[in-house]
Parts: sequence; structure tokens; C-alpha cells
Amino acid sequence: MKRALPFFAVVATLVACGSTSTPRVEDDASTPAADGGAIVLPDGAVVVPPPGDAGPLPTTDGGALEAFSYRTYPMPSENPGGLSAFVEAPAGNPAKAVVVVLHGCTQRAADMARAGFSDAAKAYGFVAVYPEQSTTNDATTCFRWYTRDHAARGKGELASIAALANDAKARFGATQVFVAGLSAGGAMAAAALSAYPEVFDAASLQAGIPYGCATSALEGYSCSSTPKTLSAQAWGDLVRAAATPGANVRVQIWQGDVDPVVKPQNADSLVLQWTNVAGIDATPDAETRDGAVSTKAFHDGAGKTRVELDVVAGMGHGTPMATRGTDAPCGSPAAYALDVGACAARGAARFFGLTKL
Repeated sequence: MKRALPFFAVVATLVACGSTSTPRVEDDASTPAADGGAIVLPDGAVVVPPPGDAGPLPTTDGGALEAFSYRTYPMPSENPGGLSAFVEAPAGNPAKAVVVVLHGCTQRAADMARAGFSDAAKAYGFVAVYPEQSTTNDATTCFRWYTRDHAARGKGELASIAALANDAKARFGATQVFVAGLSAGGAMAAAALSAYPEVFDAASLQAGIPYGCATSALEGYSCSSTPKTLSAQAWGDLVRAAATPGANVRVQIWQGDVDPVVKPQNADSLVLQWTNVAGIDATPDAETRDGAVSTKAFHDGAGKTRVELDVVAGMGHGTPMATRGTDAPCGSPAAYALDVGACAARGAARFFGLTKL
């Protein structure tokens, strides 16, 4: 049975959700089974094999890792946000890194896997962990990045995401943890890096929104559609109010220059926010162009890129992916997976300092 959309959920759908049309709400049958069985999407596609087919998850005592397969991941006991999760992990040696990948509104975790992160995880050997929002929490499966009850340290969904990241790091023997996300997931990824700098080493934000821009769903809609104008110092102060930033904070920002949902000015504000947090100015030190992607890099005194802005010409709202070119294979085209010949997932891996296997 379809769930009715309350007013706050309609607003939240418009907030960095990837649709300005009637929100799509999944049938309850499309959610993960309580026993970790397969997800059957509305189109009939089965995207998760039964757990028995994937083999056991590795333990934290050095046990063998299973081969790549998209499967359920047991949430840690600390789960105040009531999230579920899925994972893809490399076979053989312990992974170099864990990348926590956050979906947008109206999406499921599998949508981000299919948008290029599955291909990137295989190519670069990282563990991809996909938290998933429930329709019980939000009718349109938005992560609630716009409220302090879920986007502050020790609170709700963000606390669940941080606990999941720590659990996966220990389980897979990784040395680093990164976070990436699209739209509402991008906004929540910015919140994760802000509130838990000791957990996350860097972030890649796709159509993201500056941390602290909103404290309610209505304000969140305003942030995405009519971006706030604040100074770099003011934006940076919002991050510093969440937690003491890491000494080497690094942020990558992806933005479509014709995005009608999360306006491109948000990317400019993210540059102001994170260059300020990094203690550098907002004047790019290097500018390059590769196909549709224009990149600006902002360096620290040692010449290391601390903030990177990747603007995709002609792209609307979604994750950049590629079925052609040097970044292919990278996902499959879908509503919010846009085939622009550039791969945000592989680009994130490179920005994080990971190398191909």
C-alpha cells in the first residue's frame, strides 16, 4: 500500500531530492526484508542476492573477506537513526579504505551502487558501504540533513552513519574512511565530515549544500533553491561549531551548472565554507578542463589540494557517470545517474588518494 505524503515530506522531497515533479514513494515491499533478503524494486529487478549466496561477512579478527557482491550489512547496535545498510567488499587482502555512500531523496542505496560506486569500488579496491533511509523515517527516503536532531554529533541518523563507518573500518581492516553522497546525501556527507572529523578523512559532495545552512525542512528547501549568501568566515564558523575540524580536511565538490534542484550557487558556498575551514583562500591555484568538466583546485601552503570544485557543463541534478571514455565503465544511466562522460565515483576515489588495483 502506498503511504500518504505529509506536508513536511513533500517539502523534504523538493529539498535536494532530485525531483521537482510528483514524489515517488516505494511500496513497502521494496524495502529490505527483516531477515536481510533481496530487495525487489518496482521494475521487478532483484538487486540484492540472499545473504547465504554472498558468504559470511568477515570478522574483525582478520578473517577472509568475501568477493564483491552487493548484500546487506548488519547495522551496529548504536543505530539511533534507525537506518539499514548494504555493502560491497573486495576479495583477498583487507581493503585500503571504506567509502560511505549516501543516496538522495526518492532513491535507495542500490541506486548509488548503480551510479558508478560499484564499478569504482572494484577498480580501486575500497569497501563501499551504503546506508539506506527508511520510509518510516521519511516518506521520500531523504536523509534529514536539515534538522539538528539528525545532522549533529551524537544525534539520530548522523550518529548511525558514524557508528556504521567505525564498524566497517574495524571489520574490514581499513586505515581510512571517506564519505560521499548525492543531493540530500551530499548535504548529509558534509554534515558527517563537519560533526565527525575524527571518523571521516575527506568527503566528495555531489549537488551538496553547505553544512549548517538549514535547521528545518522549510529552511532546507530555501537553501537549495535560493542559496544563502554568507561570508567565508560565517560558513566556516558553522562547521567549527559542530566539532573541531581535522588538521588536513579535504572536500571535493561536484555540481551541474544547470541543476534546477540544488542551484549551482551552493557549490560556490561550499568552496567558501571548506576553504575557510582549511585555512586557505578561495582563489583557485589551478584550473583545468576535461570534456564537460571544469575543475578548480585550491591548495594549501604545501601545494596539496584541500578543496576541489568540479562543474559539469550542461548537467542537471544527479551523479555524473560514464558509459564511454577513460572513466568507463562507471554505472548505468538512470533518473539521477547522468551519463556525461565523467565518473564522480572514480573521481572521488582519485581525490581520496586511492589507486587502481
